[in-house]
Amino acid sequence: KRSKMLDELFSTCKSIGVKYNRNSKMIGVCYAISSQLQPLAYTARQLFPHNVNYLLQSCLNYSCNPFLSLSFFSARATPSSGNIAKKLPALVLLGSPLLMRPSPEVNLGDISKPEFQEKLETLKQCMIKYEGVGISAPQIGWYKRLFCIGVFKRNKDLPELTPEALPFQYWINPEVRKAPSSRPSWFWEGCLSVPDLTGWVERPDTIVVKGYDHTGQMQEIELTGILARVFQHEVDHLDGILFPSRIQNPIHLVPNVLFKQKHKWAANWPTPAARATPERTLYWEE
Repeated sequence: KRSKMLDELFSTCKSIGVKYNRNSKMIGVCYAISSQLQPLAYTARQLFPHNVNYLLQSCLNYSCNPFLSLSFFSARATPSSGNIAKKLPALVLLGSPLLMRPSPEVNLGDISKPEFQEKLETLKQCMIKYEGVGISAPQIGWYKRLFCIGVFKRNKDLPELTPEALPFQYWINPEVRKAPSSRPSWFWEGCLSVPDLTGWVERPDTIVVKGYDHTGQMQEIELTGILARVFQHEVDHLDGILFPSRIQNPIHLVPNVLFKQKHKWAANWPTPAARATPERTLYWEE
């Protein structure tokens, strides 16, 4: 039975033009996890017949085996995202009643299912397509308590957010609490689901996050600064809260086009601190 499953995995690789070595040292690992990989490999082959990277990522996400790496797969063709791009859902925007209500928790028993892992991959691809630092499941019409977050390349507007500081990760059923050392901070905040608007939003600058990763393993970390803010923003989505609900005064909500004319703003508008703080920069009271 194991041999048949492994043959299916090899067949999948061959069908999409991937070189493989049947005598590889990875064979033992593949035998051990082949029962998990086979159904997902089959699904991945149907969805991404010309893209080995998606197959590899799906297998990695599903098995989470650190030994299953690029040393096992070697692509001959240039990957293409065209197949999945056509299937990506549109963003759900401010005003949607479903976006503005709390989402139910994920059943942890569903995490290992191929269908769930496929949805996780779709969520990731949506984050990449829409150029977000993070994206929550409700923003693409999947009303469950989870989000993904991460940086794939350096961003000149947010130099603190590097691939090293914020590697790609999933958070399922996350819980956030304010750390004892936390203090209030402000930031010009935006959102994929609130296009063309930016708000001056106050949040704690240090938090502790606890939740599950894409394998169902518990994880807990303490975050500070912009990292803490990004996490809080995404968790808000799971509670049906968008950042305009966090602003303390209507004048703290500003059209993005006005930032190009910030030099014309009144000296203390909308507040002295908001006026003086550049975009993508945290502000703390002295």
